[in-house]
Amino acid sequence: MSQMTVGVDALDHSDPEGFYLPAGSVGMRAVQALQREMLGELDRIARTAGIEYCLLFGTLLGARRHGGFIPWDDDIDVGVLRRDYERLLDVLRDGLDPALYLVEDAAEDPGIARPFAKIRCRHSRFLEADLPPRSATPADGRDGVFLDLFPLDNVPRGKWRRRCQLLAFLLTHFPRRVRFEGYRSERRLLQRYYEWRARRSPERLWADCLRAMTSCHDDESELLIAFPSARADLTSSYLLRRGLLPARDIEFAGLTVRGPADVEGQLESLFGVWQELPPEAARHGHRLRSLFIDTGVWAAVLGPDILTP
Repeated sequence: MSQMTVGVDALDHSDPEGFYLPAGSVGMRAVQALQREMLGELDRIARTAGIEYCLLFGTLLGARRHGGFIPWDDDIDVGVLRRDYERLLDVLRDGLDPALYLVEDAAEDPGIARPFAKIRCRHSRFLEADLPPRSATPADGRDGVFLDLFPLDNVPRGKWRRRCQLLAFLLTHFPRRVRFEGYRSERRLLQRYYEWRARRSPERLWADCLRAMTSCHDDESELLIAFPSARADLTSSYLLRRGLLPARDIEFAGLTVRGPADVEGQLESLFGVWQELPPEAARHGHRLRSLFIDTGVWAAVLGPDILTP
């Protein structure tokens, strides 16, 4: 495999203690180049199929505030209404080059703990420090550089019903994390409950979690939620239904892709004063255990600016 070795900026780098990719580094620019390519492919396929999607969270913030990636951000977030989610996954599997990309979600592989899909680049490894490896080789892509694709689910009206939905999600999602990611809760009784529930079959565990996520059938609810993998991200996972669709074109790193109808309204709801930069200590992406990109396979996407030492 072709590779580069340039210290912390390497395209072939591993560290059991974990590391962050510095903004502007070779590694960061390479990861963002692959993610930009995936976003372009998703946009092409979704437009052809007539499926609306939107940039979400930090990706939407980057598009509006930076014209592309937030410099220290190393992922892309995209959302689609639950009613279109499975169809989008189907057309992505049909339309993406299977030699280069992998589309994975829990419906196809109940052993995946996260409640949303990922498009991954084969011939790469982007292994988060707190997750176990899923593949022995970067070629199969199961630990590869990724784009997150969230189904957007209805949120009940009223605080009590909303809390019930979140509790049902937590009590069905975290047993899956215990089983497939080795997650451990700091609360002993909760951990025992998760371990007891984690004994169920992977298919049953996923069915229980999906039922909790889709429990609200109010298609005119004020809020939508992109259920996250971590409890800490729950309160920042709500989106406003009003101003989301119909999506509109938005520029992102030289691509014309789809964003919410009311970009500023979504950003204010998500981040408050979104124009301000966070403290320097918070300017980092995922903590990684390993990063590898096969520069022979991905040379055309990476380009000479990244491949030339």
